[in-house]
Amino acid sequence: MADFTWNLLHPTSLLAFIFPGKWQKPPSSFVKCNVGSSWDESSKIGGGACIVRDEKGWFCSTAGLFLKLNLPPKLTW
Repeated sequence: MADFTWNLLHPTSLLAFIFPGKWQKPPSSFVKCNVGSSWDESSKIGGGACIVRDEKGWFCSTAGLFLKLNLPPKLTW
């Protein structure tokens, strides 16, 4: 508990606590889905992917997506 409190008081350490540099396996009988994505504003092209692994780190499933937007000039986000 002391480590958790210390991390809350030190934001840089909190990020390392939430997003460790190394993949950590999920609890037993759970799976973990890691997601990544990227977007290029100038080309309006993006993509994303995910991978699902079990508590032993074994591959279970994956998915990917490619996206190219052709928006009319007057339509903005």
